[in-house]
Amino acid sequence: MEASKLEEYGLRASEALVYVLLLKQGPQTVLAISRFLSLDRSKVYRVIEQLRQRKLIEHSQAGWGKKIKAAPAENLALLVQAEVEQAQAKQENIASIISELQANSFGASAGFEIKNYVGKDGLRQMFWNQLAAPDRKILCFSHLNRNAVVGKKFAETIRAEQIKKQIMLYEVENDTEQDDEVYTKLKGWEKFYKLRTISPALCEIKHHVAISGHTVSIINWLEDGEVGVEIINESFAKMQRQLFQNIWNQGSDFQDATLRFLHNGKG
Repeated sequence: MEASKLEEYGLRASEALVYVLLLKQGPQTVLAISRFLSLDRSKVYRVIEQLRQRKLIEHSQAGWGKKIKAAPAENLALLVQAEVEQAQAKQENIASIISELQANSFGASAGFEIKNYVGKDGLRQMFWNQLAAPDRKILCFSHLNRNAVVGKKFAETIRAEQIKKQIMLYEVENDTEQDDEVYTKLKGWEKFYKLRTISPALCEIKHHVAISGHTVSIINWLEDGEVGVEIINESFAKMQRQLFQNIWNQGSDFQDATLRFLHNGKG
């Protein structure tokens, strides 16, 4: 086995070389390891300590002097499991860390911040940012299908993350925008999605506008590309939320909502 393969699991090159050597040759003294691999003994001692922390080596007193023995290869699975658990812990904590960093950023302290985005990658970032909603609510004036704007694969990723975080999406669309396009089959989507339609005479919706926390996202599709802007300000977001609520109260519940969740619609 090539030692380089172990580097894919987080081992440094020198750690992988020593571990594979001990597996192949059996218990060795520090001096023997140094000679086998042409490494300084001081470095070998450091590598042994690193492998010990990873639970990949043991000490043996067999024969003359103290020898270093490789732990069973199965211990690599424990190493991977530990990394998985660490990654899960980081994933669980990232939202609160982001919120804390945003709260202490210059824009937040100044009270008003504007961010600009261009292209599909920029719009994907904007849709992802909406999922940081602290109250687990997104209010949205919707114009075009997300699948067409950011691609169905990414749109489904957004919907799945919304379900995972149990974020409610309240969406208003013009009643002239309805069609029979298949767009998602994600189970559970209907629990976190509410749709109402309104006449363009009351409010003609030609842009995607979303309110999430203190952020108002505005997305516009141009002939030569896509552009978007985020306005981060508590009072502005509150005003937009009130405007949305006023329009929402005048809208009509979409009659075929259950069918749409599983088979067709905007989303």
